[in-house]
This record gives sequence, structure tokens and C-alpha cells, in this order.
Amino acid sequence: MLNFEALIRPYIENGRTIEGQIKWLRRKGIHPYAVEKAILDIYTGMQLGKVYQDGNDLDQALLQRGIELVDEETALILQRLSQVSIPGGRISKAWAALMGKI
Repeated sequence: MLNFEALIRPYIENGRTIEGQIKWLRRKGIHPYAVEKAILDIYTGMQLGKVYQDGNDLDQALLQRGIELVDEETALILQRLSQVSIPGGRISKAWAALMGKI
């Protein structure tokens, strides 16, 4: 189990908290599922010995991981949508245009 309070202790300059990081990531447009996963990934790395230069470096790592997770999910959604076949009509034409096929 991760002890977030102990892991963030070296990075609490400017009042940094795990709650504040969550809110900040959400304000940056990171979806809640990606916020949760990014925090788990980064803090697990910290528990295993990863050290950041300062709190800002930690925050940027969280943001980068969140962006990567959103990008991965977006690619999966597009892949699934591209497998949907809707013959004829405006929907299939719009989808083909969106996918760059026309």
C-alpha cells in the first residue's frame, strides 16, 4: 500500500498536497481515470526509489504520465470506432472524412 503522505513529504514546498495535485491535474484537463492511474504509476515509482528534483518536477511527471494515458485511451477509442461499419449515408461519409479516407 502506498503511503502518499510520506512519499510527498520531500516535495511539499508551496503547500503541495496529493489532493492539490489531483485538482491541478483535473484543471489541466486530465480525465479522472488517467489522474488516478498517473498518481499510482508515479508514486509507485517513488516508493521503488525514484527521486524528483523538486515538487515542480514531480508535478510535471504526473502531468506527462496523465497526458500519455489519455493519448493511449484516445488511440484505443479511435481503433475501436474504426472497426465499426455503418454502410452508406452521411455517418459513414463523415467517419471516412474524419479518418482521412476521403
